[in-house]
Amino acid sequence: MDADTRLAEIRNREQAATHGPWELYPKYGPAFYAYLEGPQLIGVGDMNFGDGEAAEADLAFTLNAREDVPWLLAEVARLQAEWDEARIQLKIAEQRVEELAAENKLYERALGLNEAA
Repeated sequence: MDADTRLAEIRNREQAATHGPWELYPKYGPAFYAYLEGPQLIGVGDMNFGDGEAAEADLAFTLNAREDVPWLLAEVARLQAEWDEARIQLKIAEQRVEELAAENKLYERALGLNEAA
């Protein structure tokens, strides 16, 4: 799968998911998370990853993904735009180098430089 296809799939999943941030809503259980900032509660669900450091890291990763993924997608788009602009500028510079090389040959001929002996 190419990068553009993969990014489109990620973007589609991100846009379809419940808005964030996702916050603990203990009224529905000790591990229930929801989007609390809208006009109504939108439940994300029970996120009981168990106990221990790995479980805490998994929960933090999952909760922050709702904010991190859109940021990462925007950063990829920004970098792609910079890359595209750099490629355009490179083409312009290459064309200018060719123009200057041709102009230089004209001057060399006019001055009698680099002529076969």
